[in-house]
Amino acid sequence: MEQLVYISTAHPDVQDRDIAEIVGVARYRNRAEGVSGLMMYNGRNFMQVLEGPPAALDAIFGSILADHRHFGIVVLSRDPLDARHFSDWSMGYGREDQIAGVSEEGDFRLDAETLETALPMGLEAELRGRLLRFPRLADDTPRAAGPSPDEPGLSAR
Repeated sequence: MEQLVYISTAHPDVQDRDIAEIVGVARYRNRAEGVSGLMMYNGRNFMQVLEGPPAALDAIFGSILADHRHFGIVVLSRDPLDARHFSDWSMGYGREDQIAGVSEEGDFRLDAETLETALPMGLEAELRGRLLRFPRLADDTPRAAGPSPDEPGLSAR
């Protein structure tokens, strides 16, 4: 089993319905592939943690790389994993405008207090720190213009 962590920038044209579709498809596919994880969206960037069999991660990440709703994908880590940290969630989801608390499916408000509560206790310190800093990332970085004119945008889907 492995854990893959990446960050990316949302395409400027991404709408709420796109995010809802991403989360819905991820939950369905992750369950089917035996993958668990967490995705966060801060209004500008995505950060995702995926845990599961290497072949399943390869297939899912291949789809992620091909998705035109985001760009600038950077793999932060891909490491062997003895036990899942997000075993209860096919895809936990944190977003700034989410209601308070943590739902059974793993939806939670992306604020420091709720995020600290939602993250599993045994999570490695480095990953926990990255996840806790993520909500502020949108405030610290300039808004990206999106893919170059040569890259397909949302209209190419």
